Amino acid sequence: MDLDAVYDRIDSKNKIPCAQADVDRPDLYTRAIWTLGSWSNTDFIEDIRALSNGIVFDLEGSRGKLHWTLLQFQTFPVSPQTTYRDAEFAAAVQAVLDRYPPLHIRFRGLARTRFGLFLRGYPNYNVNRLRDELRALCPTEMVEPHPQDICHSTLFRFTHEPTEQDIQMLDHLVEKYRDVELCTMRPTEWEFGYGTWTQRDADRLVVAKWPAKPHHWILHRGLSQGPDPSLENNEENLKKCIKDGWDVEFDLWYKDGQIWLGHDAPTTLLHDIGLLASKNAWIHCKNVAMLQYMVENWPSATYFSHDTDEAVLTSNGYIWCYPGFQAGKNSILVMPERVPTMQIDLTAIGGVCTDYLTLPRVAL
Repeated sequence: MDLDAVYDRIDSKNKIPCAQADVDRPDLYTRAIWTLGSWSNTDFIEDIRALSNGIVFDLEGSRGKLHWTLLQFQTFPVSPQTTYRDAEFAAAVQAVLDRYPPLHIRFRGLARTRFGLFLRGYPNYNVNRLRDELRALCPTEMVEPHPQDICHSTLFRFTHEPTEQDIQMLDHLVEKYRDVELCTMRPTEWEFGYGTWTQRDADRLVVAKWPAKPHHWILHRGLSQGPDPSLENNEENLKKCIKDGWDVEFDLWYKDGQIWLGHDAPTTLLHDIGLLASKNAWIHCKNVAMLQYMVENWPSATYFSHDTDEAVLTSNGYIWCYPGFQAGKNSILVMPERVPTMQIDLTAIGGVCTDYLTLPRVAL
């Protein structure tokens, strides 16, 4: 889906938003799953405060709490009658989420909506596949306002009709932040329950919550859709994965005073040495010379060296495990898809290094 085109279309249809009279009512609920997340720099929100007649959604959340809703199972208004079925359903939702890698959403630019303004979101993988799995949990109970397929986050809602000055300010803000990278949101905890329009701490009713884990989901040699010799250890593909926010593992050799990419042998010269400094890079040193080079020149980078060892310690303190092994909460499970009998609990380890975005099976 071309998210840019979708957001442009939404914005073009809502040049003059109107007031949402019930937005500040704490007694209206939706049954949903959401995250408050960890947000990077949100200084731009100060500009949004120039708008009047409405609610600004921010981290403090005195009137509106900045959040991201993954899916509304039942839309407003829903009666928050919590039962044992909610607890069972929350467990089923968590089981689906635990099969997926860590999510993050880059927010770039703003779009006007029927009632205000939202952040234009770009996820690091197709979350609609995840949403479809969640929809399948309760097909007869799903009452969505419309099939959710974008990744927006509410930034401002009008509670009273906007003035001409407000409309002009909206125009200014949308133009000012056009194609501007504003912030990144990473879920640190998921909440399932009954949310309100504003999601203030005192108003939303949380049935269950759980941490978003594991911290690291590492693309093995930069791969995400399974083994592919044409893409593995490809410099441009590695850079693209890192730009998209993924952690990546790749193989490096030091030979004849130069750095080479390649798994079984040094095959392709590395052109961008800055790749070594990326916080998302997990560098597999394939020969002793490469390991020595990293120790002497890039001591703060993340690197390791191993062959058939059951486990080795990476430079940033994680235990890099051979396929089939794990060693507690700091373990990085490597290629667990190669060991069908292995029991995997993604909440009890530090991360996974795999050729796939989604593991085919997980023991919960």
